[in-house]
Amino acid sequence: MKVKIGLCCLTILLLGGITVYENRSSAQELPTNRLKDPNKVALWSLFVPGGGHFYLGEHKTGSMYLLGELGLYLAGCQIENKLEESEQNIFHIHALKLHELGVFTAYRQARLKYSDDSYSIPIDDTPISSLALAPFKWKNIKSSEVVGAFVAGVIINLIESSESSEHDSGLAFCGVSPLIALSEECLWRGTIQNQLEEGLGKEKGLFLSSLLFGLGHVSQPRELKSWVNGGVAFLFGLYLGRIYQEEGYRMEKSIAAHFWFNVGATVTLLLLDPNSDKSLFFKVGFTF
Repeated sequence: MKVKIGLCCLTILLLGGITVYENRSSAQELPTNRLKDPNKVALWSLFVPGGGHFYLGEHKTGSMYLLGELGLYLAGCQIENKLEESEQNIFHIHALKLHELGVFTAYRQARLKYSDDSYSIPIDDTPISSLALAPFKWKNIKSSEVVGAFVAGVIINLIESSESSEHDSGLAFCGVSPLIALSEECLWRGTIQNQLEEGLGKEKGLFLSSLLFGLGHVSQPRELKSWVNGGVAFLFGLYLGRIYQEEGYRMEKSIAAHFWFNVGATVTLLLLDPNSDKSLFFKVGFTF
């Protein structure tokens, strides 16, 4: 439990630091002689932790991502040998999610600073701190889209549990962590769907980004159940992507829907397996 509390505190500190440096970078004068391609920036972030921000000259923000991911990875290595077979390494998972967030923040900075006027699909410029709090804002919680996502999470896990007593831990990760929903929405909706819609149009971009989202959740290609999980993720991606479009490409509501879907799935599985004190964090199927 101390490890989990420490991880939550570390995540909050990292998000706070990223927000501070992101705001400082946004307030600086935008040079016109150093134009940066947002796609190239995203690729730098994809392959190098904080790489997109370093490429943009935002060294403090890049360092936050680099050191944060490195710290989480090393912490995960320390507990790797202590994990049970069904357990996921929560530090490594959060390192991956922080990396996903870094891809979005660098891509967004490049769009806002250098080339956003040339895009027809807007980029969400809401501060990361506000996006992180989106699942806890009453206006989002009470919306039909978020309530529907929560109910879907409950129903899907009830069906999955009724058909099998074994829960797929291949996709299982900290279902109640806000960073999961935040980072995945920023990457899949805020970056990938945004860019695909720009190049292919709204409907094709939505479909392809959702398809990739589903494929990204096929953890064990040789197992049929994993493909079923991927199919559910594909449908959920369409749902979240449509919310993203209808909200004018603002991500608060899709982040909230994603988070409460995960919570519904996680709590349902916890209630079905009340003797397991690890259900909240590790034995969660269908968490996206």
